[in-house]
Amino acid sequence: MGGNIALNFGIAHPDMAASLIICACGSGTVGRETFLQEAERTARLFLEQGPGAAADHFAPLASRRGFAEKDPRGWAEFLAHLREHSPQGSASTMRGVQMKRKTIFELETELARLGVPSLIVVGDQDEPCLEPGLFMKRHIPHAGLLMLPMSGHTTNIEKPGAFNLRVAEFLAAVEHGRRGTWKV
Repeated sequence: MGGNIALNFGIAHPDMAASLIICACGSGTVGRETFLQEAERTARLFLEQGPGAAADHFAPLASRRGFAEKDPRGWAEFLAHLREHSPQGSASTMRGVQMKRKTIFELETELARLGVPSLIVVGDQDEPCLEPGLFMKRHIPHAGLLMLPMSGHTTNIEKPGAFNLRVAEFLAAVEHGRRGTWKV
């Protein structure tokens, strides 16, 4: 949810950000009804069977499976952290945040008003975020799109070297006024 938080912070407080890094943002934009049904199912899993059942539900998802296959240890750590989440807090987040937030398509007018350099990061295996990522690239005036190969929804922990390198390059370019296509 961090990508959505970064995006909405930039929209709500454009004067408080020098740039935005928007990662894995847009789940639920495409296939909205399916997304809402799955989010409700996950919320019920957290409440009725606990975070372990919810973690088990995430394991076979296409946007997560690649992480499990290429980095079993990292995936196990990810699931262990997920199993520590509060069932009530997680269900409330699903129902009160994820299910109620606007889709990326519904934010078109707000995206066009973003004036800060923005880096949109998406993994090529994160199908729910691919189309929204491209939409943001097309509608945020000073945006670049970074698609990390062989990566799912958690690019920062699946491909930390590539992620950190590209983010550092972006931040250095913004800091030193060498924004290239991020020119404002």
